[in-house]
Amino acid sequence: TGKVKVINSYEDHKNFQEEDILVTRITDPTMTQIMGKASGIICEIGGMTSHPSILSRELGIPCIVSVKNVLIELKDGDVVTIDGSSGEIIINPQKKEKENCKSKFKNENIKQFLKSYLITLGEMDTETYEPLNCFTYHPLFDKEWIEKITKVIELIEKNNISMKLVAKTFTNTSHQRAQLFFLLLDLKSANINKEKKIKLAEFFHKLLLLNSKDDPYGFKSNLPKKNYKKILEKDFKKANPEIAKKLGKLYTATYHLNNGLYTDFYTDYGVNVMGPYKIDETKELVIKEFCDSMPLLLWKYIFPFKKLRIYCIYENVKFSCDAISCHVNYEGDTINGLKEYLVEVDGRIVNENELDKLIEETEKVAIKQWEIFISMSKDEIKQKAVYIRNYINKDFFELAGIEWKSNKEMLDVVKKNETQFWKETSEEYWMNVLDPYQD
Repeated sequence: TGKVKVINSYEDHKNFQEEDILVTRITDPTMTQIMGKASGIICEIGGMTSHPSILSRELGIPCIVSVKNVLIELKDGDVVTIDGSSGEIIINPQKKEKENCKSKFKNENIKQFLKSYLITLGEMDTETYEPLNCFTYHPLFDKEWIEKITKVIELIEKNNISMKLVAKTFTNTSHQRAQLFFLLLDLKSANINKEKKIKLAEFFHKLLLLNSKDDPYGFKSNLPKKNYKKILEKDFKKANPEIAKKLGKLYTATYHLNNGLYTDFYTDYGVNVMGPYKIDETKELVIKEFCDSMPLLLWKYIFPFKKLRIYCIYENVKFSCDAISCHVNYEGDTINGLKEYLVEVDGRIVNENELDKLIEETEKVAIKQWEIFISMSKDEIKQKAVYIRNYINKDFFELAGIEWKSNKEMLDVVKKNETQFWKETSEEYWMNVLDPYQD
């Protein structure tokens, strides 16, 4: 329960008080600091895996999304009680219906992957993508992208490069799943022949399996091949609710920074949540990793750190995620349930008394980065996004011996106007679109 504060612009931030309920169309990185103060969040649009949903779970506060007309119905100063579990707002009850996406296909290979990703898509509100939407943007340079990918695979096969070595060029399994998904979309929109579609899809599918330990398609977990028992030998620190909230703020700030660095739909490259690693009957380890928060080849100024890891040992809290690992769900109280933690910045352990400064610096840089990105023209944003897509596959390209940067053809072709290429959102439609074995 709290007082409503409606946020329409950055100017509204100055009047936001601790424990206010943030009401807005959709959260963005400029709201990093006030989200840390909020007792709850209500958004006009969004889905179960939109940014406010994900980050409110880290902050341990209720969040309700897809509340139509909320900016009309609620005013500054209104006192409301919200229930994040049921979707209820006491003054103006709203319910969020969740699409139940079930697959009719057998559990086999790429179809299993498609089943998992359809569940992920069923929880997403693509209207919230900023500053571009991959479903309208990727078809602009699908043919050019596939041509480059094809060349890489040809060189890998010609030079007999180990597939295990190729798999290591991807930062994490969530990143691999997203790249396979985007590739399947490109293969369809570019109208690539069936034989080539199957070859490219099976190549990336094989890479995914090489990096995954269990649940490779990410139905409920994200478990890459890591020795987590060795991690438990680290010098973990005792946690308390205050620490848990600070870690939520640090995660929120760094998550938003990565949105500004990589766009919404490439965030999987920089954000990787791993778990659950079961310790005993009541405790689980979750590792929240930010792989590359200082991409100086993309953005020419200094960031607080390059790599950040937040290790959390929860008690009586059940972690799950979908194919995109930062789409996290918790069953239980993450604030009081956090028992031990560890924060590492570029391999160095961060002390408790350093957390406040680290959070403040990261929040400021996250806001600055987002403002830089959205201040660019639409053409500049589209061309920057091409560079970003190439950058997040940089190691993959360079292993084959080709230039990672965008070529002139890609940069020229994205100047075209975006169109709504995809027409439906039904399960049957997407299964037909994504399955490379279907014409």
